Amino acid sequence: DAAEVVERCVGLRAAGYARPVVALTAHAMRGDAEKCVAAGCSGYLTKPVRPGDLVRTVRATLAAEAGRGLVVGGPPGA
Repeated sequence: DAAEVVERCVGLRAAGYARPVVALTAHAMRGDAEKCVAAGCSGYLTKPVRPGDLVRTVRATLAAEAGRGLVVGGPPGA
């Protein structure tokens, strides 16, 4: 659920993880997307994931992160 996604995203950001994080949840409630983004997630999707939605979300997330000057490619830790 979104509460777990928020908790995990906060933990990742607190640990210094700066790469994009797209929240994925099956239990979508009104306001969940905003909570996830406020917690540091870069994007938000609900299950079942439609391929077009996934592609659009990943593209938008990568474009936004690149616009902030973050490296979005390469191996982890690069």
